[in-house]
Amino acid sequence: MLVLLPTDSNKLLLQWQGPFEVLERVIGDDYRIQLAGRAKTCHANMLKKYWNWERKLMTAVVNEPEEGCFHRRARINKFVRILQARKCS
Repeated sequence: MLVLLPTDSNKLLLQWQGPFEVLERVIGDDYRIQLAGRAKTCHANMLKKYWNWERKLMTAVVNEPEEGCFHRRARINKFVRILQARKCS
């Protein structure tokens, strides 16, 4: 999970940080999250699911057959370029 937390320089400026591990659901929409060396209870509106796109992409490339599927391979290549552009910026 990604958690919306204040930045180090400004406590009023929030930024998605993580991924962190969800330890348990406490009550209602509250969850206990394992942060660096401590546990914190956060409401669900401060959480966002973390997607490991690179891992999913590598799985899709490995499982794809060699012949055919040209359009699917083109979409995957486009997605790789988008990920690389995000890492550079």
